[in-house]
Amino acid sequence: MKIVIGSDHIGYSYKYSIINNLLNNGHEIADVGTHHTDFVDYVEIAKKAITVLVEKNFERVILINETGIGMANAANKLNGAYAAVCNDFESTRNSVIK
Repeated sequence: MKIVIGSDHIGYSYKYSIINNLLNNGHEIADVGTHHTDFVDYVEIAKKAITVLVEKNFERVILINETGIGMANAANKLNGAYAAVCNDFESTRNSVIK
């Protein structure tokens, strides 16, 4: 599966553990940032991620920030995105459009 992943500065280190897991399971990853722990606007990361999703035909996006609410709201304002806050396996599975 082709997956775009992005995080703000708070989710930076967690993002890399997810990337490693996804790569070990054979997924193609596009990391849109951030690549440091300095403050970054999560709205800009969401925009980058949705742009890659739409323009490069990726299948899913994972966005990480402190609560998930900000990233989901930012993504849902963009064409091509249907974002949900997912905190566990069940909420993640149930949020996927089939």
